[in-house]
Amino acid sequence: MQFDLKTTNGTEVTRYSAYGVYYDLDLFSNFTYFLDDPVQGDQFEQQEDRSIFGGEIVREWQDRNFMGHEAEFAVGLQTRHDIIDDIGLYKTEKRVRHDTVRVDDIYEASYGVFAENTVKWTPWFRTVAGVRADAFYFDVSSDDPANSGDEWDGIISPKISAVFGPWNETELYVNFGTGFHSNDARGVNNTVDPNSGDPLEAVDPLVRTIGGELGLRTQYVKDLTSTLSLWWLDSESELVYVGDAGVNEAGSASRRFGIEWTNY
Repeated sequence: MQFDLKTTNGTEVTRYSAYGVYYDLDLFSNFTYFLDDPVQGDQFEQQEDRSIFGGEIVREWQDRNFMGHEAEFAVGLQTRHDIIDDIGLYKTEKRVRHDTVRVDDIYEASYGVFAENTVKWTPWFRTVAGVRADAFYFDVSSDDPANSGDEWDGIISPKISAVFGPWNETELYVNFGTGFHSNDARGVNNTVDPNSGDPLEAVDPLVRTIGGELGLRTQYVKDLTSTLSLWWLDSESELVYVGDAGVNEAGSASRRFGIEWTNY
């Protein structure tokens, strides 16, 4: 479900949006059959009941002047809230539960504010500079009190783009900036392994990423928009949630790079 509203007052535009999502997951898996449990087998069940709601407000000032050049400005606020009831991992046989690995209730909230400035320096060159600040709240109520807790974390992410053109309905662009990914709330608050009881080290709530992109975008061919880009992305760490163990495994840093060609 989504709601959108846009109001205009001269060169000032305000956009409002809100959304809500609900889903219910019940998944049975059996990757190893009787490798770990030769009697009842290795089948397990993952269950989740999640409600998501959020929205944003964005204010834009168009046809403005910045240092003698045509410019636009925008500021905004975004928020998202995830309410997860009884997210559980169970050992099963023929889809009948016979043991509980862990069950958690989770509330995760995020709040972000951002600002953006677009300046047309010449007829063929413009820049887009922006920055956003994000705050996250992780709250976990686990069936094992040792894995319950709550934590706040925040991060600031600047970005900049330079666009050259258009020439013959074609422009070049360069993007550079920082971002992040948020980790599983259970990993943020974990202190013991739900299977073995061994100590676990909590993972960082928010992980920094940094990346760039060099691209070409053209509408030279009628009714066709084509984009070709080269990109790279560095992440300070990776995180994998191991579904059949109910734990998070923190990995090392990573680097991704590639080529994308898009046409529509």
